[in-house]
Amino acid sequence: MKNNKLIHDLFCFACRRKVRKSALFDEAFYKGGLNRFSIGLVCPVWHYSLLGRHRGMAVSDKFDVKFCAEKYKIPQSEVFLKYTSHGFNHGWFPKKTEGIELDAETVCYLESQKEKSDAKYAICLHLYHYDLWEEFEASFAEVEDLVDIFITLTDHGDGVQEMSNRITSRFSNAQVLVFPNHGRDIFPFQTLVQAGVFAGYKAIAKFHTKKSRGEENWRGRLVGSIIKDRNRFLEVLDLVENKGAGLVGSEVDMYGGHKFWHSNIEGVRNLCSQLNLPEAMVAEYPEFLGGSIFVVSPSVLESLGSLELTFEDWPIELGQFDGTIGHQIERLFSVICYSQNLKIVGLKA
Repeated sequence: MKNNKLIHDLFCFACRRKVRKSALFDEAFYKGGLNRFSIGLVCPVWHYSLLGRHRGMAVSDKFDVKFCAEKYKIPQSEVFLKYTSHGFNHGWFPKKTEGIELDAETVCYLESQKEKSDAKYAICLHLYHYDLWEEFEASFAEVEDLVDIFITLTDHGDGVQEMSNRITSRFSNAQVLVFPNHGRDIFPFQTLVQAGVFAGYKAIAKFHTKKSRGEENWRGRLVGSIIKDRNRFLEVLDLVENKGAGLVGSEVDMYGGHKFWHSNIEGVRNLCSQLNLPEAMVAEYPEFLGGSIFVVSPSVLESLGSLELTFEDWPIELGQFDGTIGHQIERLFSVICYSQNLKIVGLKA
């Protein structure tokens, strides 16, 4: 009897390890779909592995078994286990994207005929972590006479209007747009690109409040490489406007090779196909700027703006660290640069 319990405990532990990284198996939710006498004291993960998956049972309200089985052509009995071992890190959608809408004022601005100032350059910051605003405020103050400022705020509910007022009271030329927590920093930026917001500028600086894994030094390095002071920012702008650079960012954060492409190869090829770019470039696993903080040429954004992406192209946020369309667009920037014979320049912070 003790041996049976030991085997049961070990098996449950192994199952838990397999589904842990997906953060999608909800034991309480799963048990709620069962008659209490049909599970008893059995571990829900163990029950699902042996019985539930063959019955097509739901594992949580964030994972749609039927939808994923149909979308990825995998039997319902295997689709969740396949998702945890492969799909999660390759940008699979766990369910349909529903109920997400843009802020009405943001939509109105994006659809309007946008008046341009005399500024030659633009800065775009995606402000997810409001507590980091002062850090960027200080950097932008160094160059505010050179740029138009666009801030995309993640709508966390409380505090969004207060944050917006705080920004516009400091920078009168700032345009603040509110976005749902969807697609991280890339979705808001891509939305602005597709709407033509950056048309006419000679160079565009893209920032976001990168706080991944608590690596404060990473954000400092990425930001410092292009705007540690006014002189550096002017140097970077000149590289893009006059020296043939398509992207300028942190030298330390330039990555290339199969190791940094493997989860995104197919996705980038699909995006290249939409833009009529040579897919052969992807096979070379070219260098790209990681971290999504850089200054970019308008010609690169003009090409990127030809993509027609909607909410449904961006998976719901589950902490994915690779393989989503956001990671693929991060690499697509480099493919566009190379297709236009533009340089990717890395600088030390």
